[in-house]
Amino acid sequence: GHRIETDRDARKRAALVGESYGARDGGDMEVFERAVAAAIGARADVRKLFGEDAAASADFKFQHRLWRFGPRMDRKTGGVWHVDTCPWGSGLETHPPPGTIMFTLVFIVHTENIVAATAGTRLQDPLGGVTQLPCEAGHGTLIRTDSVTHAGPLRLDAEDASRPSYRMMMQTKIIVAPREGRRASPSVGAFTHAAPGAHWRAL
Repeated sequence: GHRIETDRDARKRAALVGESYGARDGGDMEVFERAVAAAIGARADVRKLFGEDAAASADFKFQHRLWRFGPRMDRKTGGVWHVDTCPWGSGLETHPPPGTIMFTLVFIVHTENIVAATAGTRLQDPLGGVTQLPCEAGHGTLIRTDSVTHAGPLRLDAEDASRPSYRMMMQTKIIVAPREGRRASPSVGAFTHAAPGAHWRAL
């Protein structure tokens, strides 16, 4: 497939140091995935699409990628505005299976000697307004990335350019699908790109 611009941008700015496709042997990762599924399943848009018991009845597929920015921060601007189309963040021009929706969780594992105020994920509303999300170790942001326009940090700067600096994050892509082909019918016009209010609520 054709490698997309967002993946090229990420690989220019960071090193991909680990990747997995869902928990296999239990342990901490399985606990983490259950917590993410519960948070997603509690959302109004997910319950509307997959039913009130979505956290238990929907099918959640995960891809985890560990990225390291540093030890030297690149002051060139980056972060490409996009809506997700490739289901596993593979960087290839593919599309999620029909009837599914997609989320991304950016969990900040570690930061060191960076300007945190501009190091988080950014969101763009349908009128062009930009929201800068926080970048704080031990915290994450969960976004409906198949419908909300988003981007990585515009700039990554070191507080002290003479010392090493790091931003380490785990990027988790989640595809939510109905089990056995079941899916609740959404109300007309709900969560479409055409309606700014509904689009922004998809966050």
